[in-house]
Amino acid sequence: MLNIARTIGRVLSVLAVLLTAVGAAHAGNQFLVTVANGVGNTVYDLSETANGALITGATAINTDGATHGSFDSLVWVPNATTGSLDLLVADGTKGQILRYAGPNYGTATVVYSHAATAKGPERPSDLSVDAAGNLYVASSGEQRQPPSLWVLPVNAKGVYQAPVLIDQSFHGAPTCNIAETLIAGTTTPLWNRGDLLV
Repeated sequence: MLNIARTIGRVLSVLAVLLTAVGAAHAGNQFLVTVANGVGNTVYDLSETANGALITGATAINTDGATHGSFDSLVWVPNATTGSLDLLVADGTKGQILRYAGPNYGTATVVYSHAATAKGPERPSDLSVDAAGNLYVASSGEQRQPPSLWVLPVNAKGVYQAPVLIDQSFHGAPTCNIAETLIAGTTTPLWNRGDLLV
């Protein structure tokens, strides 16, 4: 338990350093930091000092944490109907992806459940969204399914469709786990803007 506490302390320290650096670089600009704890499944918006040097508080934005398993990943998506942002959350323990609809959040609705379909990501562990709103999901492969990468296409009404497998073999490379995905925001010699990085 002591090692877990140390690890959490280190993560929070790194987060504080990053927030300070970002805050100093963007003084006067507003940015939002949203975090979740994996045990109580509460999602928090963090508040900070004007210069971004200190975290001054945390405000819970959901009220249903006790009904979920373990939150692994968060991603914000625009909601054209409400004109606000929705928060999508991967609950790896229950094999679900949840939506907290903005601007009130509170209680989640299930966007995807592996138990309901038995197809798609068994243990969603990382989420990314592209400019069109399509949801990319990494499944960590810790249960019966090998590590895999999926997309839940979004329709014109903002409803996510059935998951589509993107890759499960990774060109034959031994893959034990997928830890992170990201939609590239810029073009470099190695990737183009909008590419999915794994």
